Amino acid sequence: MKKSEKGFTLFEVIIAVGVAAIVGAFTLLFLNPVNQLAQGRNNQRVSHLNIIADAVKTRILEYRGAFETNCSSGALPTTTKQIGSGAGNYNLAPCVVPVYLTVMPFDPQSGTTTTAIGYDISYNTSTQQITISAPNAELEQAISVTR
Repeated sequence: MKKSEKGFTLFEVIIAVGVAAIVGAFTLLFLNPVNQLAQGRNNQRVSHLNIIADAVKTRILEYRGAFETNCSSGALPTTTKQIGSGAGNYNLAPCVVPVYLTVMPFDPQSGTTTTAIGYDISYNTSTQQITISAPNAELEQAISVTR
């Protein structure tokens, strides 16, 4: 008869792997990395909208309410338009870059070119408020900033 043998039995290994799989599954369910990444992109969108709104408001204040002064894009749109240089978009960049923004921020998923950065802009002439929104926000969130 042999003295005590060292090592694990097949049954012990199967139990250990099963417990590790269950703990891993609960960890993935708890952390939900897909939602965490989507929430991170939404947070980035909020930051971008605030940066753009601050730049536009600063320009409006500096030009005493006349945003279009020295701006090749003209007056701010009174209906919602996508920001970008493409046809039908409002090209905000010439008015705020590089004086108020170093570069135009892009939507982390959909805004990949200057043709369409993935954010919308509108100006309410009666309240003199601008609204910048992120139409491609995730997790069914409506993200916009009004100033």
